[in-house]
Amino acid sequence: MFDYGKPVSGKNFFDRSGPKKDISRFIEEGVDFMIKAPRRYGKTSLIKDVLGDTKHIYLDFRRVPRLSLIPEQLLDQAYGMVGISGFIQKAKKNVVSLLKEAKLNAKVNMGIVELGAELAFESQEDKSDCEKMVEALDIIDKIGEELGKKITIVYDEFQDIKRLKCNDGDILEALRGTLQHKQNLHSIFLGSIESIMTKIFENKKSPFFNYCRKMNLKPFDITELTADLTNAFKQKKIVFESDEVLPELLEKLGGHPGNTMLAMQMLYFMTLESENKLIKKEDAEEAYDRAYYEQLDLVTQYVSEMKGRKNFHDVMYRIARDEEQSLSSQALYQVRSGLLDMGFLVQQKRDTYLIADSFLEAYLKQ
Repeated sequence: MFDYGKPVSGKNFFDRSGPKKDISRFIEEGVDFMIKAPRRYGKTSLIKDVLGDTKHIYLDFRRVPRLSLIPEQLLDQAYGMVGISGFIQKAKKNVVSLLKEAKLNAKVNMGIVELGAELAFESQEDKSDCEKMVEALDIIDKIGEELGKKITIVYDEFQDIKRLKCNDGDILEALRGTLQHKQNLHSIFLGSIESIMTKIFENKKSPFFNYCRKMNLKPFDITELTADLTNAFKQKKIVFESDEVLPELLEKLGGHPGNTMLAMQMLYFMTLESENKLIKKEDAEEAYDRAYYEQLDLVTQYVSEMKGRKNFHDVMYRIARDEEQSLSSQALYQVRSGLLDMGFLVQQKRDTYLIADSFLEAYLKQ
């Protein structure tokens, strides 16, 4: 119970009833959309929970070292959906053998299979990475048309596309120019560096300006989460000493999804260790402390990164302690922008900034 450190769904997924409804409608209607939120805020879990067993393509840009691998990953997953696993390697190794297998297993016509094999084959090495990506999406669109449905592609950590250079132009421009004309593709963009996602989707000079619906994932709703978690513990015959114990713990965690689930897992494991089915205030405090100290290495890494940039740590320190900033308006703006880019701050309103990680905030307050 209370899985931590990996995408979750089903009974292990908590809160987010509002976003889930909106996302479900977007997916049902084939509306492209993007979600931006800090890391460990549950974006991937949210999408995977809504998609459930629905077949889709998932691409994590943080795990893609170079642009040339994207078309291969897209095609591998697309052809896997129609009955051919390991498509790219099979195409590169022996096209004839692949086509024989496709005649037996493929759920699309051989013309579509041949297009993918041609793109994967060595003769295509003279094409640019942007061209290959566009062709891969063209093929997936044809697969969707053949299947009679839209194929959903989840682009996770999408802001990292900015570091992938295309040798014949702007990859964002090439991608936008392709996606807007595809009738059988459905795109979901997830990103954790909010300022970069904002530049991609809300800057008038960006190819993706006003391309899709935009969502900003907030911290957990404490009231909704309290009800969900209370019920989850009750199902394990575990109860709280008073109605204040759980809400006070959740408020202290600041609604941060990753930190909250880690603390809940700690609390649950503590009850299993003691065989005590009654959770007291001191138990909740101990669970918080255990979760905090488990994340301390990560928090101190964050602090080291901030100290490596001029004024970054001082500004964060003052935000955590609600102290007046010492920098000029222009210098403060530049530092805040940098902290947003690094994912340490979340902008709530025009001049309101929150520290993204509740444990980092607690550390800075000490």
